[in-house]
Amino acid sequence: MVALTFDDAFQNFRSVAAPILRAHGLPALLFVATAHAGGTNAWPSPRGTPEVPVLPLMDWSDIASVAEDGVSIGSHARTHRLLSSLSAADLREEIAESAADVQRETGIAPAALAYPYGIASAREQKEAARVYDLAVGAELSVIGDESNRFMLPRIDAYYLRKPGVLESFGSPRFDRFLKLRNRGRQLRTSVNRLLGQGGA
Repeated sequence: MVALTFDDAFQNFRSVAAPILRAHGLPALLFVATAHAGGTNAWPSPRGTPEVPVLPLMDWSDIASVAEDGVSIGSHARTHRLLSSLSAADLREEIAESAADVQRETGIAPAALAYPYGIASAREQKEAARVYDLAVGAELSVIGDESNRFMLPRIDAYYLRKPGVLESFGSPRFDRFLKLRNRGRQLRTSVNRLLGQGGA
């Protein structure tokens, strides 16, 4: 089984991805940074994270529209801040109020949270468990019986662009590929920390 997830709620999700998903009958889960709905993704990023282009985000009417077409709506916190950098009170607001935003604007009680930047310590996971049924990070791995329900791994589509990679899903070759990519990511994180850049 494969779950398709999309972060940030870019406008191009509604214009490009949603029609393709609908045409093929594919379910998807869209994670919304609720305070930025209708704005852009020009939020501050931790040092050491790659720069991304500034793009427009879906507004609440767009989000409600794709939800009516069968897309599940989850939370990406309120302001897309790095949760591990927040005080306990700010963390609670980011996590709980984002769920309240989705409920108020769409009538949907979101069951899932995607941690901004995929980063969450035990403290953030515990807070997520108060509000959601599950939460996802950014570890490059497949979900197994031992997976933590509040730090589920995901495989970024960026790593599946090379021909033949996606087709090898579930094979020993694919497992080796993920391990290699994870090692590269860990090395990059270690180098950034040594250079004092932080980030993930």
